[in-house]
Amino acid sequence: MATKIEWLDELPPHLQEKILEFASNPSGANRPIEIDGTIYEVPKPVIELIDGLWEELRNMKSNGLQKN
Repeated sequence: MATKIEWLDELPPHLQEKILEFASNPSGANRPIEIDGTIYEVPKPVIELIDGLWEELRNMKSNGLQKN
């Protein structure tokens, strides 16, 4: 039996589509990422790499190790 996601009705159609595409990807191989208003599907390891680099940059900034 299907369950209706009430809050999904409140979103624009293009976002509804993206969310449903994401939810229907059982392998979880790709993840959406938005860059300058465009949504790209990229492999999960790439997202993890980006997250790791972002965290490293934040740590460098907080430790004062970034050159200006």
